[in-house]
Amino acid sequence: MCNLVTAVWHLLQPGPSSMPARHGVSTVDVPEIRLLRELPESSRQRHRSEPVSAPAERGLCYMAGGFKDTEEAQQFIDRLAVLDVKAFIHPIDLSSGEGYWVFLDPLNTRDAAHRRLVELHARGVDSYIIPRGELENGISLGLFTRMDLAQARLDEMSKIGLAAKIQPIERSYREIWVMLGEGEQHKLGESAWIGLLQENMSLQQRQNFCSDVASSKNFH
Repeated sequence: MCNLVTAVWHLLQPGPSSMPARHGVSTVDVPEIRLLRELPESSRQRHRSEPVSAPAERGLCYMAGGFKDTEEAQQFIDRLAVLDVKAFIHPIDLSSGEGYWVFLDPLNTRDAAHRRLVELHARGVDSYIIPRGELENGISLGLFTRMDLAQARLDEMSKIGLAAKIQPIERSYREIWVMLGEGEQHKLGESAWIGLLQENMSLQQRQNFCSDVASSKNFH
């Protein structure tokens, strides 16, 4: 009798699926969460071996130079264009050491600087207006590679009543190079590239990081 009563009591209990949601909150299935160490060994190996994306590396582009001027560089670009290779002019500023600038203080306006320049030329002083930078509208009296030469110029100007000054500066010069667009070197065989360089024996070859403007998508 006890077993029979117990069996009937279990049959009359509502199952989990028939329990109503309380307080208006519906029940949802929650996915099972397992730690990595709880997974089988085969699954753990798969998780460990999944590749991690690495940041894209900057490519290297071919360069040729230095050209004596932009016209010569453009002629080289035209030769590459015949071979369906896109390229562009890429100037490079290089340091040539420290220099010493002898100058007169900047004036308030360009007109005032021009009047001062005319006056100096009338006195036989070789000079020119500084067009830009922190000394804009100043008067340059010469750029020298040695301090003693700059000091001699300063003394010369002092004798004729000009209060000149000396400022050390970093001297630089510009070389004209041609850079191939990113990935364009693959259109050009090594022998063809060497042949182009040998046509002008003064040209050098370099490989450098492709600049933002070297991307092929920027050429039309």
